[in-house]
Amino acid sequence: MGDLIRSQPVSYGQLIVPVNVAEETIELIGELGIVQFIDLNEKELTFNRRFCNELKRCDELERKIRYFNEMITKEEERKDMNGLKFRRNGEFQSFEKESTENLELKLDSVEKDLKQTISDCTATENDLEKIEEGLLVSSNLDTLFENMDDVVVGGLKFVIGVIEKSKYDSVQRLIWRVSRGLVLIKSMDLTEGSTLRNFLVVYQGDDLGLKINKICQTSGVRVYTNIPVDQQQRREFVDEALSNKQQLTGIFEGSTKEKRELLKTIALQIEGWKDVIDRERMIFFTLNMFKVDRGTTLRGECWFPSECLDTIVTKLSELDQNSMSPIFSPIQAPPKAIIPTYNKTNSFTQTFQDLTDSYGTPRYGEINTAWLNIVTFPFLFGIMFSDAGHGIFIFGLGLLFIIFQKKLKKASLDDITLMLFDARWLLLEMGLMAIYCGIVFNEFFGFSIDIFGTSWDKVEGDVYARSNENYVYYFGVDPIWKSSNNELYYANSLKMKLSILIGVFHMTFGVILSLFNHLHEKKWLNIFFNWIPEMVFMICSFGYLCFLIIFKWCNPDKDPAPMLTNVFLEMFQNFGRVTDENYIFTGQKVVEPVLLVLVIISLLLMFIPKPIFLYIKLRKQQRTHPESRPLLEQVDTNDGEFGDFSDNQYSSDNNTLLNNNEGINENNTKQEEEEDNEEGNSLMEIIIFNSIHAIEYVLGCISNTASYLRLWALSLAHAQLGSVFLENVFYLLMEMNIFITIFVGFAVWALITLAILIGMESLSAFLHTLRLHWIEFQNKFYIGDGIPFIPLRLPKQPLPSNN
Repeated sequence: MGDLIRSQPVSYGQLIVPVNVAEETIELIGELGIVQFIDLNEKELTFNRRFCNELKRCDELERKIRYFNEMITKEEERKDMNGLKFRRNGEFQSFEKESTENLELKLDSVEKDLKQTISDCTATENDLEKIEEGLLVSSNLDTLFENMDDVVVGGLKFVIGVIEKSKYDSVQRLIWRVSRGLVLIKSMDLTEGSTLRNFLVVYQGDDLGLKINKICQTSGVRVYTNIPVDQQQRREFVDEALSNKQQLTGIFEGSTKEKRELLKTIALQIEGWKDVIDRERMIFFTLNMFKVDRGTTLRGECWFPSECLDTIVTKLSELDQNSMSPIFSPIQAPPKAIIPTYNKTNSFTQTFQDLTDSYGTPRYGEINTAWLNIVTFPFLFGIMFSDAGHGIFIFGLGLLFIIFQKKLKKASLDDITLMLFDARWLLLEMGLMAIYCGIVFNEFFGFSIDIFGTSWDKVEGDVYARSNENYVYYFGVDPIWKSSNNELYYANSLKMKLSILIGVFHMTFGVILSLFNHLHEKKWLNIFFNWIPEMVFMICSFGYLCFLIIFKWCNPDKDPAPMLTNVFLEMFQNFGRVTDENYIFTGQKVVEPVLLVLVIISLLLMFIPKPIFLYIKLRKQQRTHPESRPLLEQVDTNDGEFGDFSDNQYSSDNNTLLNNNEGINENNTKQEEEEDNEEGNSLMEIIIFNSIHAIEYVLGCISNTASYLRLWALSLAHAQLGSVFLENVFYLLMEMNIFITIFVGFAVWALITLAILIGMESLSAFLHTLRLHWIEFQNKFYIGDGIPFIPLRLPKQPLPSNN
């Protein structure tokens, strides 16, 4: 549980590594996934950094991978593939670890072979298409030359061509205008339903022929000059074309087979290549963050979990080099460095941590709300959903995701399914809490279940009499309320009061958590003049309202019972006076004035003392002008060269930095001074900032308490919708006592239940629960302006496939 309450201790470290082993060093650290490097070259342009060329090489390799993917996808979409795929999920070849240079040579060779193969296939395919089109044109000549026997006899010339239908009209008009109408044009579809047009232009004169051929060339017309008009010669032409087609078909099939074999080989290795490129890119990107000293040594700085120092040093010892080995040691963090927040998670807690981080990453050392969300988030959702039958569906969905999680992790899921799968444990808890709250409120698909037996007996019509005054329904709400006329009034009163009790307790717990944040950060001023008055204000106002609710439940004898809203408002309106209709308990006239005085005192403490103390502290700092001493020890000597890198270097300081966290503590001191400055640099600014905080808290307590009434509103609305759909759809059609109407009624009711009450209502309850945690609860203690701990984590090398 300690891992969840606060983030893990993080230390600042320095890595000194020779250039010749830099890549291997970062690869080892990246495999651990526990070190976040700091960019020491922020002011350097990208192309001026040491490993810029290596990153460009990775970009070029990635371009080749994209080209391979495009060719694979294009080939898979061909009709003759019949839906077959080169790639199957989880199938790839194993490969040995290799350098970027070797991979570059391999991909260059593969790309060259693939381009040559594709070029051969494309050229052969184009030749085949041209032959097939020529055969079609040859078969159309008899139709085009019909009633035109004088063309050959009269010495007239002609042009035969094929063009897209969309371009034919414009080309025809252009030829007609250029020839001034001295041509004969005939056309027909190349084949029935084809998008191509086969046409014949008959003309006289070489000059006109040149113009027509020029128009055809510029308009994309494929002209066929080698097709003879004579029947005998045309038969010989067709025979020769068919022979060429047969030969080219064999060549094309061989080229296609060779191309697909090559693409299949590429498809089996492409994921491995991509992983290698991604790893190399991340390694060189990280190395570009290092400072270069005299061209032979790199120096990097980083954050790492304090408990992982031995793990990092042990991992680096795996390097077996005759030259200098890398040195990793903790150092003091820079004064203005923002410490990243590192929260340990697993498959169960990750979803709840994501809910917290979506609002804002907790500051380093700040209370992490993820461990609270494990309980409170599903519980508040369950109150608003509050139907055991509907909760079973959500519980079952989460349970199915958990049972089949190993298979689903390997499957390719769409975005929505993946989102639900990642939240499988949250779905399980939300369903479980919905079932629990549904049993408490006795709601099951819109009707009640009598498990323990009621103490009310039906007398006449809708009149019920209590048969046993001492009997109390063992668990939850008595099912008889579902049949009573005042069911809505009873449920309305019960759920409204419960929502106030839960809301005030939730907010009070948030205020208590703020105390632990103040203690952790040693902000004593905030404890005395923020937390104590805030706690007093909450308990003496809304805590008293909760007491009235519970006291009224425990003492139901007074008739008529006083309205709690009137009792609570009278406490503020009539100081020290309690009217008879608002009298609840003995001593009320003494307790309420005391509580009101405490509320006023707490307000004064929130507004007045803190600005005075902050202003005195600010004036004191302005008079002394303390100069900050350098916190970062310099490792290099005056001439820029590194000193002796022995294994015992920094050994005397490591334990101090890790165990006592001196660097972090001094850094926190600097942060505290900066936070004091954030309160304002003058008395007026300090007063304004403090007043804003106090007013936000006071008004927030009022508005947030009202906001928790959404627990009552959504729970009541969900129950009423369930009853309305059940009675006005299913029961109404079932009363007809006809099989088809009963079947239709159940089908419609089930569809409405799944779509609206389970689908839409669950989403609504989830969003309202999210708001209650982010706004009403977390604004009492949670700042959430930290930065996440994002370590270098290299992708794992793929394992060989069974295939």
